[in-house]
Amino acid sequence: MTAADTRAQGRVDRWISVPEPRPQAPVRLFCLPYAGGGASVFRDWPAGLGDRVEVAAVQLPGRENRLPERSLPRMALVLDALEVALAGHRDHRPFALYGHSTGALIAFALAHRLAERGEPMPGKLFVGAAPAPSLRVPEPDWSTRSDQDLVAWLTEMGGTPQRVLDNPDLLGLLLPTIRADLCVGTSWVGPSGARLAVPIRGLAGQTDTHAGPARVRAWAYETDGPCAVSVLPGGHFFIHSALPEVLRIVDSDLREVAKGPR
Repeated sequence: MTAADTRAQGRVDRWISVPEPRPQAPVRLFCLPYAGGGASVFRDWPAGLGDRVEVAAVQLPGRENRLPERSLPRMALVLDALEVALAGHRDHRPFALYGHSTGALIAFALAHRLAERGEPMPGKLFVGAAPAPSLRVPEPDWSTRSDQDLVAWLTEMGGTPQRVLDNPDLLGLLLPTIRADLCVGTSWVGPSGARLAVPIRGLAGQTDTHAGPARVRAWAYETDGPCAVSVLPGGHFFIHSALPEVLRIVDSDLREVAKGPR
């Protein structure tokens, strides 16, 4: 198989999808999607970020090629699995984490786990569409709420196509995974007072009612390093509607990450 064939085929294991392997790229970006999302959320990122970045998207169980598997409903279970999975994908290159919504909280918790273990730390933590954990924004207990409540919440948040919301069979497949992912977000209590020694880039949708600019700016209290916030047009799912702007910001920050610690 030629190098071109390898790039075209990509590399996928159960936990990490690398759609376009770039072993010569100076930096790697591990991406974690929002609740119910899969690795395909980031399928356009390699083309948008170019040869300087190798994109590695996390694929949690219960979706896409892992649809038959049971979703993980607790943060501790997700962190245990990701700690092992990422260890097999990290190398000498500097890396960063991008998480969107629930994925941002997972990325944040993972960074804390790495710090506790004395493992290499990300050069940047990107948090999109997520309130800062220190705000303790009230979240429903999705383990007990009805499917109707969950559908109403998805409708309010936007981002879920109406054809999906109107299809009971499809909802029956998707709702257990979305519910489990949301329970992940509410099942983790971060270390009290502990800050990360990692720069943070927050991204907020201008019209996001759940994680608007003010709530994202509060991520500054989660790090001893710098925290910059970019406000993008759109709501909670600006990761799709404003993707070119997102990639421009991420690309600019990763140029600094690629230089390594100074």
